[in-house]
Amino acid sequence: MFVRLRKAGLGLVAVAGLAFGQSTANIIGAIKDSSEAAVPGVRITAINVQTGLRETRLSASDGSYSIPLLPAGVYRLEVEKEGFQRYSQSGIVLSVGDNARLDVTLVVGSLTESVTVTGTAPLLETQTGAIRGLVDQQRIVDLPLNGRRITNLMQIQAGVIQRASGTSEGDAFVVNGSRQSGVYFTLDGGMNTDSYRNYSGVFPNPDAVQEFSIQKSNFSAEYANATGAVVSVATKSGTNEFHGSAFEFLRNGVFNARNFFAARRDSLK
Repeated sequence: MFVRLRKAGLGLVAVAGLAFGQSTANIIGAIKDSSEAAVPGVRITAINVQTGLRETRLSASDGSYSIPLLPAGVYRLEVEKEGFQRYSQSGIVLSVGDNARLDVTLVVGSLTESVTVTGTAPLLETQTGAIRGLVDQQRIVDLPLNGRRITNLMQIQAGVIQRASGTSEGDAFVVNGSRQSGVYFTLDGGMNTDSYRNYSGVFPNPDAVQEFSIQKSNFSAEYANATGAVVSVATKSGTNEFHGSAFEFLRNGVFNARNFFAARRDSLK
């Protein structure tokens, strides 16, 4: 009995780790010196400037490194090793599902000296062939939403058409001509797809959502239930600064416009 329970517990941990990875991002790369030789044993630290989260790894014998499972946000990368100048790169923006590659070339010198990189170009996705679109926080806040349903914003991505909507079963979308039941929805890495007809599950209000991504093709085999697209929604994790938000929702018939073919304006609310 004890062995079975232990195996079940390990299985749950593995599933939880996989699910969490679906709503996070990764930083990978290689560390070299000015002669293009690999530098092992380098200390690489990714720091979330909004929450203070720090993740540290050491480069391998071939100079490669990987920092997985990073929550979406803005990061600073610090690289240091004795005999080389300290390297720092800020303004690294990671979104849900990103696999950002950051290769670093160290310069011989003292750790008291430093090389600081700011204002870099947007990171290119070179680790996967998936076609992915992002609906970021700015679009969630600025674009109008009927009923404050964030899934409606999927339609700003090319090839996405809404085909059904309901209060109990969620929304259904056709992506690039696929079936409307072929979209797989996740919330913070966990499945959030209505199991009856594979419509979207219930998502929190827009104020609680950080961003979401839509993988429309070439996604990995871990999404075996998806035939059309994978939608990964990440909620806000909070920061070290106190802040909040407020909203007002008003629907009144006096604001309704008259339908062109109607004799009079309706009074629906």
